[in-house]
Amino acid sequence: MHRDDLLESPRHKDHASRYAIVGEVDTLVGAWTQLHRRDDLVALFIDRGIPCAPVRSVAEVTVDPELARRGMLLDSDSATRGPIKVMGSPLKFSDADASERPLAPPPVLGEHTAEVLATVGVDAIEFARLRASGTV
Repeated sequence: MHRDDLLESPRHKDHASRYAIVGEVDTLVGAWTQLHRRDDLVALFIDRGIPCAPVRSVAEVTVDPELARRGMLLDSDSATRGPIKVMGSPLKFSDADASERPLAPPPVLGEHTAEVLATVGVDAIEFARLRASGTV
């Protein structure tokens, strides 16, 4: 960051000191990182031996060739959006079926509300009352 003043400051000398002022440190680092492109920062950190990885957008993730190769992005269908990508399992087994597919399409909003509320004791009559009142 080219901030020699921080190197010399007792408030920033070690992890415990910085943690005591974590909000201030976050503000300093955040302001500095905003001056740089993400990929430039990743390259700089890797060059300095600092473990890091970029935070990618959903659009970037959905076209990542490595994720596709590993079967981490699967095609599915949404009742409201049509064809979509969903996450595959990170666990891969050598004898498993290579044509992994989602077990079911993602639920629509509220599709499983009655079942979830039933697990905490809301019966069908109470659920109907909650639905009628607009609570759920």
